[in-house]
Amino acid sequence: MSKPNTAVTPDTRTLDRLLGEFRELHAGVGSNLVKLAKAPRFSDAYHDTLAVLYSQLTLAKFLAEELQTEMDRLDDQLPEDLSNSAYLKGKICAAAEGKGESFMSDDLFRLGWLENTDLGLASRCLTTLADKAAQYKDAGVFEDDTRAIFVEPLLRGLGWDTFDHGQVDREYPRGEGKMIGDIWLGGFDYQKKWKIAVVLEVKSLDSSRARMRVAYEQLRGDVLDNLFSGSTNEQFRLYFDDKPFVRGIVTNGRSWTVYNFDPSVPEEHKPICEFDLQAGSDNKAEFIQWTAKRYVFKELGLSEH
Repeated sequence: MSKPNTAVTPDTRTLDRLLGEFRELHAGVGSNLVKLAKAPRFSDAYHDTLAVLYSQLTLAKFLAEELQTEMDRLDDQLPEDLSNSAYLKGKICAAAEGKGESFMSDDLFRLGWLENTDLGLASRCLTTLADKAAQYKDAGVFEDDTRAIFVEPLLRGLGWDTFDHGQVDREYPRGEGKMIGDIWLGGFDYQKKWKIAVVLEVKSLDSSRARMRVAYEQLRGDVLDNLFSGSTNEQFRLYFDDKPFVRGIVTNGRSWTVYNFDPSVPEEHKPICEFDLQAGSDNKAEFIQWTAKRYVFKELGLSEH
């Protein structure tokens, strides 16, 4: 008696997710290329769109590596007559036609996901970022990649619209001035003048505690020398309780240390909050209180317009 055929049904959920992410990313890149073509050269909108495109293309590089790994895994599970042929091609075609699962646009790119009350949303996103941090350990993920893959998705989770130049400024001053840190978060005061509320110093994913300490010293020095004194960035200086103030964050994408900088503290500023992706929700509420846009705007009297 011949042995009956057993249908091959490998688990393709990861493949579906990756292809869904590629589809969403492809649509986003196309849309931003159109925006770039319409924006005046070197305008704020032009720079903003370039920054978003850079983040998208950086993400595409890592997605391509994940896709290759997943296809190799599935290829090993399939019999020879299916391996490297119709099965995987069919999955890719289905995703291209819009039948794959979308994850990135619905979750990590969703504004305010860290504060969202939907069951499991914040936990699911934090787990995804933590898993990626573990996956890319010792993989040479430097500052720009760290910002694109970890920092900006978490900022979106905190309600900061990374596609809005009125909220997020990256590595170049607004008009005249000197850049402090890598990212500025800000808003408009009661006089409709844009002010810096938060400055972030972003380091590579595998930065040690010692390297993060050096980053803190650098950020603190830049704040005291180039924001709180002199005229270099005076137009962006925010006053709180009648003295210059800015919130500072030093991060390697995995761990986040938050400070309140003001010139009345002559020596070291102590952290007001620390947050780690691996720790998940241990102090999520405190982290949100100090860094989420709605809390920062309310505390400092800022708005989006």
